[in-house]
Amino acid sequence: MLSLVSVAILLNVRRKRVLLAESHPLFRQAIIDILTKTPGIDLVAKAANGWDALRMSHRLKPDVILIDFYMAGLSGLEVTRLVMRESPQILIVVLLDEETQEYIKAVKKSGAWAQLTKSQLAQELPSLLTKLQRADKANDSPDRTLTQEANGQ
Repeated sequence: MLSLVSVAILLNVRRKRVLLAESHPLFRQAIIDILTKTPGIDLVAKAANGWDALRMSHRLKPDVILIDFYMAGLSGLEVTRLVMRESPQILIVVLLDEETQEYIKAVKKSGAWAQLTKSQLAQELPSLLTKLQRADKANDSPDRTLTQEANGQ
């Protein structure tokens, strides 16, 4: 049986540089634990507020930003809009406390690549990371969510 590392090597997957912006320490640590165990992912920075996330994204130019919808200072959506103006190639995934139609609409409007509900982190984040490793902003629709995919939409 092949390990995840072996599969990543066989697929010749390009490593993704990830900036994590999560305000809640427990969720942040849970995400860090998943990211550090995922082949092909380099966690390049962690931010606990929106201003730090914005500064780090400008300085580090990550491939992917996982960002909390609710951030102190600047919200996750505000950071997303600002980053998309300067670096539209960055794939941004907004982490939601709950997935309402209002939140989904706001995330799509912000230019984010996808959204993920925090209650689904443990089950869905590994799958999302695999998709992110193969994602190409120009070819992958930013309005596809894991929920839509799971429902066959």
